[in-house]
Amino acid sequence: MRVLILRPDGIGDCVIFSGALKWIRRHWLDATIDLMVQPHVRELFELCPHVDHVLSTGRLAPWEGLRQRDARGSWRLEKLLLSDILRKLWYPRYDVVIYPVSAAVENWLKAVRLMDAKEKWGYGGEQLRIAKLEDERNSPDQVFTAAFRNTEDNRWLHESNRSLEFLREMNVHADDMKPELWLSEDDRQFARRVIPENSLGFFVGAGSPWRQWPADKWRDLAARQEGHQVIAVLGASADAVYAQTLRVGHEASALQVVDLTGATSLRQLAACVSRCSTLVSNDSAGLHFAVAAGVPAVGIMGGYHFGRFYPWGDENIHRTANLRMDCYHCNDDCIYNDWRCVSDISVETVLSELQTINPEPGTRHPEPRTRHPEPRTRHPEP
Repeated sequence: MRVLILRPDGIGDCVIFSGALKWIRRHWLDATIDLMVQPHVRELFELCPHVDHVLSTGRLAPWEGLRQRDARGSWRLEKLLLSDILRKLWYPRYDVVIYPVSAAVENWLKAVRLMDAKEKWGYGGEQLRIAKLEDERNSPDQVFTAAFRNTEDNRWLHESNRSLEFLREMNVHADDMKPELWLSEDDRQFARRVIPENSLGFFVGAGSPWRQWPADKWRDLAARQEGHQVIAVLGASADAVYAQTLRVGHEASALQVVDLTGATSLRQLAACVSRCSTLVSNDSAGLHFAVAAGVPAVGIMGGYHFGRFYPWGDENIHRTANLRMDCYHCNDDCIYNDWRCVSDISVETVLSELQTINPEPGTRHPEPRTRHPEPRTRHPEP
């Protein structure tokens, strides 16, 4: 029995789904289970005990990497590997293929269609990213042998709840979807070396620039927070400007700024989040790292698809700072082109949420929640 789980989306999406893996393993206890993710995500799942192999999505669509580099010949490679002769040799064979991404992308629907498998599971119905298919054969209704139906009613359901319902549709027993992290002792030792105890984490990175809270507000938040003498700034190398802004703004104060932007591997980054006593994060993977590790966190969330990715877990320690507007649920199509639902969130709002959780250093609080708090409301300007 061979099972493939295809998750070709972002880091945060994969972390949210990580809680499903143990249930899939229990359902197919003796099967060989492969997890296929983007190359830069593989490291995060290498130590996962619930899967046998962690593969790269390049195995299914190597031409995608060439296209991202604007390399010539990608279309020739695609045409060659999709030919009737080579397709059966190139595409791996599985008994069950699972593509559990609610906002399906046609390229990966096509990949699932071309694989030889008895069962193919995915999402059908209301699709958030498919306005029009280039090839009708890639329709979820034609690709999957069975599918969980997305509807207008569950369009903004939290992805953890959606995955829970998806598994139950597959007759896979699941009780909860709390995300998991699998870290090595070396990862944890690295975090202990670089981050002092009782540090406040600022996860300033995000997958999209419009999901990043302004640098001057991070600086002001640092000045007004209480109880932490060290702030660990986490993100990619491109986010170093945030750490520099914090340093310049607090040169004369006793506040210590530890700049770890671009200085970690992906697992080390997750370990650093786990090391923080509290985290403030943009809408990004860092927020879901914190939930998986049980670290109290405040997520700075915009309205583009509010409800689907808010911080899962105990609402007493996993909070959301947002600015409700009538244009919420724009699905990243901002009518103002400036994503003010993120940039206009006040320091006072984030500080209020941060003071609400106010955990004792080193404490961890259990039990996930299944709902999200009512957001504050503001009407858009005329």
